[in-house]
Amino acid sequence: CPSARVWRDKVKENTLRLLTEYDMDGVYLDQIGAHAPQPCMDNTHSHAPGGGGWWQKAYREMLAEINAEKPADKILTTECNAEPFTDSLDGFLSWSWISVGKYVPAFMRLYGGRIVVLGRNANGYMKDDLNYWRYHLAQGLVGGEQMGWINSDFVDQPERLEFAKTLVRFRYEHRAFFRGARAMRTPIVECDESHMFTSGVGMMWQAVLHEPLLCVGALENGKKKLLMAVNLSDEEMTDSVRFVNKEFGLTGDNFTNLGEGTAVLTDENHLKITVPGGSVLALSWEA
Repeated sequence: CPSARVWRDKVKENTLRLLTEYDMDGVYLDQIGAHAPQPCMDNTHSHAPGGGGWWQKAYREMLAEINAEKPADKILTTECNAEPFTDSLDGFLSWSWISVGKYVPAFMRLYGGRIVVLGRNANGYMKDDLNYWRYHLAQGLVGGEQMGWINSDFVDQPERLEFAKTLVRFRYEHRAFFRGARAMRTPIVECDESHMFTSGVGMMWQAVLHEPLLCVGALENGKKKLLMAVNLSDEEMTDSVRFVNKEFGLTGDNFTNLGEGTAVLTDENHLKITVPGGSVLALSWEA
């Protein structure tokens, strides 16, 4: 029970020791964001018996105590993206976003640039599905997340390692933009079945991914915009991408091509995009 003083004091003690005595850059506080609140019947605790909002309140109080004493340049993260703790932590491990068949970056629209979102557990039960693995790495990039939570054995898998290096290098090169970016409305790839892949979602969830091999997303940081397309396949892909230009402000000559490939504005709300296999193409502009 997070209201129990013995628990809160021990978490605080361990966390502050790691940040000061051991000079760690940050501490991952497992399950604060992930664990479902549980009823507690202990009459000696500071809440009414049963369930209720006291669970989140107790954790927020504990985090406030830790934040008041931790060094300013140290960070705290937890598992999963739980909104009640967005203002109390510096990062969320968003591993459970692998569970959905149709991802909408609403969270990254609201909280992108305000809290770091990192990592997807795409190496688990779908370990042998290359497109699924690449898709989640790419979706993390185009959605403004930090990529991660990758098992070390991928260094012996060139088809994964080289793909990851391409995406990580791109994000690092443009890290100043990503640091404060939030998601825009996701552009839609218009393609036929030969340019799509199908897979399950793994772990304990039941859903079907049926997505284009071009993974596309858009971010904004102030006036700066970035539209990215990642080719999950090993073959060059050319497809049409539809977007809402009144939100984007793209013209035929106001963007710069970054990465590999080409993009041409074919009408007000469509781009024709070509991306080499395993590569990233991005359009950068201000509006």
